[in-house]
Amino acid sequence: MQQSAVWIVLALTFGLIACQPQHAPRSSEPQTPQPKVVLLDSQAMEVKLARNEVCTEKGCTLYDMQSVQTNLPWIDDYFLTRLAELEPDAFASSTDVVVPDVESEKVVLEQNNQFVHYIGQRNNIAMFAIQSYSYGGQLPQSMSHHEYVNFDLTLEKRLSLQDIVIKGQEVALLKLLYDKNYAWLKQRNIELEQLKLSDNFYFSAKGLTLVYPVYELGSYVDGMTELTVSYTLLAKILKPEYLPSLPNYAKAQK
Repeated sequence: MQQSAVWIVLALTFGLIACQPQHAPRSSEPQTPQPKVVLLDSQAMEVKLARNEVCTEKGCTLYDMQSVQTNLPWIDDYFLTRLAELEPDAFASSTDVVVPDVESEKVVLEQNNQFVHYIGQRNNIAMFAIQSYSYGGQLPQSMSHHEYVNFDLTLEKRLSLQDIVIKGQEVALLKLLYDKNYAWLKQRNIELEQLKLSDNFYFSAKGLTLVYPVYELGSYVDGMTELTVSYTLLAKILKPEYLPSLPNYAKAQK
C-alpha cells in the first residue's frame, strides 16, 4: 500500500510513544528493577565497497550503499553483514573484473541502491528499514523493497514475528489480520487460506503492520502490501513488552 511519508510518520510516532508516562507501581506493590534503556544515536554512513561497479559479459551494475553508524557497534555490524548478504558481488574482492566494450549495444547498465534508514526508538525497541531500489539494465521495470528491522536493545537481537507474538496465538493474529483488512483482500480475491503471516513488520502509529513483497498479494501498481492490526486488539496476542505504554488494552477489550 502507500509508502509516501512513511519515515516522517513512523519517526513522529516513535517519538510520541516514547514520551508517554509509564504507569507508576503502587506503593504496596513490590518494585522490580527495570533494565536501563540505551538512548540510540544514529547517523547515516556511506558504505565502502570493494568496487562500486561490477561487470560481467552481460553488462555492468552500479552499486550505491548507505548504512548507519550508531553508538551500539553490534547494530552497525549487523547491517554491514546484512548488506553483504543482499549484494555479495559488491563486497567480493575476488570477483573477476570484466571490462565490456562501452560502445557495444550489448553493454547493459543497472543501478542498485541499498539504503539503511533509522526510523525511531520506543523504550527498548529500535526500528530501522533497508530500502532496496533497482532499475535499468535488463529489468523490465524498476523494483523497490523495504525490509523492516526491529531490534530489542535489551536482548541485543533482531526481533522476528515469533519473538513478539505469544506462543500459540499465531492463528488468532492471522485471522485478525484478514478480518481487519478484509475489503482490500477481497477485492483481490484473496481468501483466508491464502494469507500467511509475514516476518517483515514494523510498529506503526495505528498498530502492528505486516509487509508483503510486490506481487505476493497485489499487483505492481499496488506496490508492497501493508496489512495492519490495531494495538487495541493485540493485548492477548503480542507479548506485553512489545505493546506501547498507552491505554490499558486488556480492559479495553472487555
